[in-house]
Amino acid sequence: MPEDELQSQIELRNRTGELTLDDVLIIADHFGTSFKACYYRIRSLYPYLIPYYKTSQLDKYKPERKRKELGLSYTGLYDDLFDAWEDVNNQCSTGI
Repeated sequence: MPEDELQSQIELRNRTGELTLDDVLIIADHFGTSFKACYYRIRSLYPYLIPYYKTSQLDKYKPERKRKELGLSYTGLYDDLFDAWEDVNNQCSTGI
């Protein structure tokens, strides 16, 4: 999660001065990363934007269930992966 793009995504979500766990999940979905990876990245760069949660507290938040409730999917990530795979295959077949 490049810091510049992460900051842009945070600015889109940060309406109250603090991010919710749902906001973190939406940002994680944008980057195609896990919820926890995104949470810890935001906490390390911007600790004032999100409360500190112990691992046991984070485990109570069910990102896969919330992902469905929020209408999120991995479709964009899969599309990017297929595009990247096609690029690799094209480069290999042309000898680049």
